[in-house]
Amino acid sequence: MANLYNNIVNIFNKDPNILFEISNIDFSEYKQSYKCALVFVVPHAELLSINNYKDVLITEKYEPCVILIIKIQFLFYNFS
Repeated sequence: MANLYNNIVNIFNKDPNILFEISNIDFSEYKQSYKCALVFVVPHAELLSINNYKDVLITEKYEPCVILIIKIQFLFYNFS
């Protein structure tokens, strides 16, 4: 399990602007199926609110997020 965590750390270290944490999910409806959640935060160009939301701000980071998720999925699929 330590190797899996270290591999996840290595992926996130390639983009220091994206933060991640392993979170307790006792509050979640998924708590019966999973022990924890991998949560990551991607910075935007500006703070968003209901009054200034723009799709362009979301799509700026969309592709890097998809690539990041694929890399992490690959780690879990190959974890034994």
